[in-house]
Amino acid sequence: MHYTRLLLMTFFMSIVLASVSVDQWVQTSGPYTGYIQCFAGSDEETWTWQYPVPQGNTIRAVRFSQAAGIAVGDHGTIIRTEDGGLSWSFVANSFAQHIQGLCHLSGSKWLAVGREGLILASADDGRTWNRCQADNRTDLFAVAFSGAEIGAVVGSAGTILWSNDGGISWILRISGIKSELRAIAFLTAEKAVAVGKGGVILKTADSGETWVRKKAGMDLFAVEFTDENNGYAAGGNLGYLKNRRLILRTTDGGESWQPQHEKWGSVLYGLTLVGQQDLLACGEKGTLLRSTDGGIRWHSLKSPTKRALSSLAFSGNTAVAVGSYGAMVSTVDSGRTWSSQLPEKEKSLSSISFADQEHGLVAGGEEMLLWSSDGGRTWTSSKTLPGRYIWSGCLLNPQTAVGLGEGGVIFRTADAGATWKQVATGIDYGLRRMKFVDENLGLAVGYSAIIATEDGGKTWTRRSVPGRIGDCSLIGIACADKSRWLVVGTQGVILVSEDGGRTWTSQSSPAKKILRGAAWSDPRTATVVGDGGLILQSVDGTGWTERKSGTTHKLYAVDYASPSTGFAVGEFGTILRTDDGGRTWKPENSHTLNHLFGMACTGGRVFAVGWNTTILRRQVKNSAGGDE
Repeated sequence: MHYTRLLLMTFFMSIVLASVSVDQWVQTSGPYTGYIQCFAGSDEETWTWQYPVPQGNTIRAVRFSQAAGIAVGDHGTIIRTEDGGLSWSFVANSFAQHIQGLCHLSGSKWLAVGREGLILASADDGRTWNRCQADNRTDLFAVAFSGAEIGAVVGSAGTILWSNDGGISWILRISGIKSELRAIAFLTAEKAVAVGKGGVILKTADSGETWVRKKAGMDLFAVEFTDENNGYAAGGNLGYLKNRRLILRTTDGGESWQPQHEKWGSVLYGLTLVGQQDLLACGEKGTLLRSTDGGIRWHSLKSPTKRALSSLAFSGNTAVAVGSYGAMVSTVDSGRTWSSQLPEKEKSLSSISFADQEHGLVAGGEEMLLWSSDGGRTWTSSKTLPGRYIWSGCLLNPQTAVGLGEGGVIFRTADAGATWKQVATGIDYGLRRMKFVDENLGLAVGYSAIIATEDGGKTWTRRSVPGRIGDCSLIGIACADKSRWLVVGTQGVILVSEDGGRTWTSQSSPAKKILRGAAWSDPRTATVVGDGGLILQSVDGTGWTERKSGTTHKLYAVDYASPSTGFAVGEFGTILRTDDGGRTWKPENSHTLNHLFGMACTGGRVFAVGWNTTILRRQVKNSAGGDE
């Protein structure tokens, strides 16, 4: 029965669309019959990375052609370069799956593969991509081609797909194993070697019709051949106390393999050939290894990162290695020395504010402030607040900012962060959020406390809060104008002020969950978000109605780009959008699982910030196509 099912799968998966060229395939905008279905893969409105540059998601694979370099990774990450890796640009798309394998076919044609059977194709050097959905029960890990026509894909449960027409159609090959296959390389158009978990090594000499199985002692994640006879495989095992790494070599076309480098150390995930004798390998904890004698001896290189490196590739004398949380290190001397431009510590960003459409401030992490003077397109770090986690920051004008730090400490700068002055508040604990309505009037909230300033943060006065709320943390704050304010917190607390924050009244909440964010869509309509995906809305200034969010993740912040269009952000990269003033919400693809803690809308642009110094940006267009 099992054999019959395999034969049927092979028959259906071997449908060849001979009348469709590769160029026609990648330009198809709708589904067509056969094993592959192609869909348009770009969005006009999409969330893109602004910081860290070029990416904050884990990058799984990188490759170069003569014209471009492309790197792919988690949550639909695609970035490209045209200068050998000196600068990278984000490729907007609508993909949500992890993209794990990448291959250059010929000219401007590329293929990429990923989770849930994802196969992507590009005919313009990676500027645009089409999705070719295969079997969404199968995860695909690697793709390789011998020339422009003969290629193979490997994946989970021993999956091997073979193409004889440049990726137009794919034939399921029976591997005879159930292990994950993690890499594949061609020796000739008919011969290929695949490696994977459990140390499995498979070789075919008849275009994938049959496979001969061999086994190494440890998991294998990479394989490369210099010619028909000489090849290398790299991997290792994660141990309870220590990890082991392994590099194998074959000199007979994969018939036999000998350990070249086997010792305690970081598992290796990536392997590339610099020449006939020079090789580079990368792996856990930023490990970089180099051999100049065909793999006989390996020596460790000084790495600028401690993050796992999963793949590396060369372009001339320049090489790039990529890995976890957007790690990217590069060399310009054939791998002898390496450098990195990314911060090593995964700091959290907690708030974002704009003084106008061009000038913005992001706060968070340990001593971290980022400034923008070009509408949030680029961000630079400035002199920080010493020894403080910065819970909230407000930019009052291009030169003046107020920061709320750990321990309830408030700092103020009047020279764009060059110098800071600590301001006394009378409260030395528990303050968490701050909001200004203009350059003078602002409020800060925390543990059963509200303080106010009317002189741009130079002095602060404590305001009374209703005694009936008890001990609670006030977390979210919003203002409709100078008079009307809203504060929310733990135990479902909702406080409203009609006189600029001088006096407060408590309103009844339909839920007692923690409320974390608040925003006004118009002077009388407010939205509150919190734990469990809770969204509450008031359209009359008093009563609150629960709205369906479609998620159970915590929501940390909410804001409106217009009275009708708003966004809420939260755990695991959750982003929700409303286009009817908060009555209904739908999810958007954030391209990340990083928690998002703060957001802001300004000038038709929306920003979200969060864990691992994440800053995301998107444009919001109205029905006429202009900015809202």
